[in-house]
Amino acid sequence: MDNCKKGQVSVELMMIIGIVLILIIPSILFVFNYIRNEGDEDFAVSQGYLMASRLEHSINMVGSTGTGSALKTEIQMPYNFNSLEMDGDEIIVKMQISPGPLDIVKLTDYQIISNGLENITVSGTYLLEISSINETHINVSLS
Repeated sequence: MDNCKKGQVSVELMMIIGIVLILIIPSILFVFNYIRNEGDEDFAVSQGYLMASRLEHSINMVGSTGTGSALKTEIQMPYNFNSLEMDGDEIIVKMQISPGPLDIVKLTDYQIISNGLENITVSGTYLLEISSINETHINVSLS
């Protein structure tokens, strides 16, 4: 009779452990996936800030070099990127992150005239041409 009791306890213990594992494993996978996605999003936001700063620096450099100067620069748009806008002296990178929309804004020393930037609508690598029109205006166009 004692052997039957020990066998029953062993089976019940194994069932309890199995049920606990069935509940815990998906929770652990969910947490790891959430952490991984948060890291990807943080990287994309950092990439957006870096790209906006690089663009700001390039525009200021071309403007300070003088009328007629130009350069081409390659920019990398992050995966959760929505749009790139230039309004007056502002560079605006619009992104969608889990808490909601994010606008990264950088100010330049020059007024920006943009051509073709509305065609940048998805993440990826783009080539921009930046040229100085006069002492106060810079043209930024998609190559």
